[in-house]
Amino acid sequence: MMTQLIDELTILGFSGRIAETYVLLAQRGELTVREVSEQFSLARGTTHDMMMSLVDHGLARVRMARKEKIFVLESPIAIRQKLEEQHRLCAMRLERFESVLPNLQALVSIGGGPTSAVRYLEGPEAIIASQREFMVLPDDIIQLFGDEVSSMVADVRRWANVQSGKNVRSIVIANRFPDDLSTSRHDVRIIPRSVLAVSGEIRVCADRVLLLSYINTPVAIEIRSQVMADVCRATLELAWHTAGKIEEWMK
Repeated sequence: MMTQLIDELTILGFSGRIAETYVLLAQRGELTVREVSEQFSLARGTTHDMMMSLVDHGLARVRMARKEKIFVLESPIAIRQKLEEQHRLCAMRLERFESVLPNLQALVSIGGGPTSAVRYLEGPEAIIASQREFMVLPDDIIQLFGDEVSSMVADVRRWANVQSGKNVRSIVIANRFPDDLSTSRHDVRIIPRSVLAVSGEIRVCADRVLLLSYINTPVAIEIRSQVMADVCRATLELAWHTAGKIEEWMK
């Protein structure tokens, strides 16, 4: 029976030794530090701290007899009262957490959760490696870029023009259809430079956003965040729709 009681108290949150001490105190009604120390072969200081822990939790009280502390059992109802108090505190903390949760969720959403990340890429090799990663993502690509032509741009764009069944929609800021896209499998729409003048590129696929610049040397920032990707994709979808309208007007 004693072992079962100790096990039950442990489940309720008592440490093993304190549960044993409390059961012993329940058996005898009152104990001294010396008695507990001898029973469990513990140091007097350790035993005193353990007994005072019972007092601090309202499970025992102290009376003095000939300058010696005697620890007296409080009613076991004190355990229920302690648990009820813990329940109230947990309810208050849960209610407080519910008020904080929306802000935490907003932070997670903005950051993209545990998988969010930002990478800085420099040089054609690094950017081409990033484009290879884009090609295996489980989604189509939508991108916008200007028609600047240089050997660096050609090297970097080569991978943008090679697909393995992936749909790529390109919004090109140019006054004519770029030669390097004439044989590609891109679905291309043109926005004249008189309407929009930009340099660099933006590419979106799945939860990735790639922002590129070709000034001096190719550099890029890759953002992995579903929220950021959704915002950029919506913006590019609007540009895609606008480019279609412009093509209709120019016919």
